[in-house]
Amino acid sequence: MANGGTVDVHRDIAAIDVACDGGRVCLSVVRARARILPLRIEIMEKHPLGSQAIAPLGNAWMPIVVAPAGPLDPDLVVAFRASPHQGVNYRRGVWHRPLIALDGDGDFLVIDREGEGENLVLERLAEPLEVPVPDSIRIRPAFLLVHARSGRV
Repeated sequence: MANGGTVDVHRDIAAIDVACDGGRVCLSVVRARARILPLRIEIMEKHPLGSQAIAPLGNAWMPIVVAPAGPLDPDLVVAFRASPHQGVNYRRGVWHRPLIALDGDGDFLVIDREGEGENLVLERLAEPLEVPVPDSIRIRPAFLLVHARSGRV
């Protein structure tokens, strides 16, 4: 609790990792256009120099499509659906689908790394994947942590 008991604080809920090679925190607000299911995944991305956190600023649902760090293996791609009250922090090197919204356009806060070095790697899949996204998932509210070593939640 803070501010005389009027605010619940969930402090340090994501390991924001941006300091590699002198990087700094970059806050952005982005608008994602709505997509419909099932998702056709043709490209994945990763950030080798820092984590990337994304949190909805409104009522947008967000699909989370991930694969473990390392060489991209389409057989290890998994998908989740985050509610408008959940965010994600992709750890350094974790493969993920670039941001999209479900059920309407959405605004999102993105906490990313800015600085020297290439922090974005895009890889086109040899064959596109059609990924089902479950209607709901049970995760800790606020931030889903996808671990770089296992890709597991």
